[in-house]
Amino acid sequence: MDRDLPPQSDMAMQSTRYKSLADRIWQYKFHYIIVIPAFFLVFGLKIMPFLNGLYASFLEYQPYLGVGGSPWVGWDNYKALFQSPEFRSALGNTLTYKIIYIVAGGLLAFGAALALSGIRSGKLRSWIASMLVLPYVIPSVVLGHFAMLMFSATSSPLGPTDRLLLGEPGPFRMILLALELLKYGGIPMIIALAAISATHSRFGDGISGATFGRLNALPAAKAVAAVMLLQLAMFTTTDFELLHTLFNPLVMDTAMTVDLFVYQMGFLQMNTGPAFSATILSYGLQLALALAAYFIVRGTLLESLFQRDADSAANLKGGSAVAGGVVGVAGTGLVLIVLYFIFIDPFLSQSSTEIPLTELLWLPNVALGAVLFWGATLISMLVSITLAYPMTARRLPGGTLYRIALIAVMGIGTGTFFEYMQFQWLGMVNTIFPITIVGFINIVSAFVLKSIFNGQYGHLKEQAELEGRGEFATLFTLFLPKIWKPLLALGALQFIVLWNSYLPSFLYIADSSKHLGMMLFRNAMYMSDQLGIDRGDPVLYRIGALLSLPPLVLFLLLRKWIVGGVLLGGLFKR
Repeated sequence: MDRDLPPQSDMAMQSTRYKSLADRIWQYKFHYIIVIPAFFLVFGLKIMPFLNGLYASFLEYQPYLGVGGSPWVGWDNYKALFQSPEFRSALGNTLTYKIIYIVAGGLLAFGAALALSGIRSGKLRSWIASMLVLPYVIPSVVLGHFAMLMFSATSSPLGPTDRLLLGEPGPFRMILLALELLKYGGIPMIIALAAISATHSRFGDGISGATFGRLNALPAAKAVAAVMLLQLAMFTTTDFELLHTLFNPLVMDTAMTVDLFVYQMGFLQMNTGPAFSATILSYGLQLALALAAYFIVRGTLLESLFQRDADSAANLKGGSAVAGGVVGVAGTGLVLIVLYFIFIDPFLSQSSTEIPLTELLWLPNVALGAVLFWGATLISMLVSITLAYPMTARRLPGGTLYRIALIAVMGIGTGTFFEYMQFQWLGMVNTIFPITIVGFINIVSAFVLKSIFNGQYGHLKEQAELEGRGEFATLFTLFLPKIWKPLLALGALQFIVLWNSYLPSFLYIADSSKHLGMMLFRNAMYMSDQLGIDRGDPVLYRIGALLSLPPLVLFLLLRKWIVGGVLLGGLFKR
């Protein structure tokens, strides 16, 4: 999606083509050097645990013998996995659910984007779109407990009911789908709106002669199609924290997914054979889909994701103002209702316990979590810069292989049983170190930075090459000055993800007095019986509301920078 290059750049491209491979490698040497520190970090934190896990999947792994001493069993673990009715059911549930989610999310995003494009006021449309994206920053565990309260048979503020909907397979799946669409559905809609806005900008004065289909429907369809293809890269995963919060034995047969299967086999039962082989199988499937989606999107649909001419507050022509108003009122109304019950209602309702809030919400742990997460975010931003910069060179020798390697690493994910084994081997389990370390690497941010820069300023880098400016100087005088706003937005999103997640504390720290962030809210909810507090008592939900405020405030402060193509990374934080 790069801009057309000036004639001088074409000459530079021709000149580069005639250079030998060694000369081209020397020409771009800085691109290789800058990535070395990040490479060692990625290798130590991602690749090495994965390779150990891959090897262990062919072993009858015994923790006391380790990877080196456990007996080799070959493909037996994989054969047993496919013979397991539990795994086949989990895989079927996951694929069925993700197909429904991707299709439903795509249709809703397409319809909402077309409707909102009919709102003439750009500022009003921008604020409505931001409101529809806002649920992304609500922690999954808070959203899950909000749903449990809403659908409680005894404690729901909507009134008592004779049905336990979260205990029925059909309603459970519908509620889970609705919550995921609420949390993530605004992102593809925002991207589709950006595509529409960019198309209007490119037509300029000739906009009156264009049809609604060409100006609105076609760009929105391309953007949604690109997002749906990229979502295939996470085809065997779900929002684990949301699902784990809602999961209960009554819906085990239909709610069990591959993620939950690996968690139960590996972390709960220490049945490592199924856990290792299921993880590797899931990774292999996702990697194949991710590579296919990447090359399809890069070849035909990349422009739909990162629009250089998009202005979220621009005035648009065409479309139905009535349809836009209906979608805007309905969407923002739903979000405001959710925000009311999460952030306001707990403080208006009367608590029946005398336990003060400060005894349930340990402020030193909250402050420590904030410091650690911001530290991890800063390191993540530096890593993203160094990983992204080599991808801005169009003719970098080995550039395609480099991008494929990053996609392969991105698919490994975080919170895996492989990572747990490494942290255990390093003696870091039950310490705060893993909680910080897992936030160091964010491959998606590197791709987002690269795409934004290449799409808007790639011609300037070509010009810098033609003028003979050094790559070190180009990094600091061109790349960083042009991407600092999306970099800050990506950093804010990384902090929000780290702050909102309870999984690292849950997996790596057994001592509840060391738990940080959202794990404090989860502890309060699940220890309420021991404390003599009713599960529906508002004091518990006040903890969730207070812990959810920093992400909300951060989003509102950086709304203009976050909303847009940068939010694409949110689709992969699941």
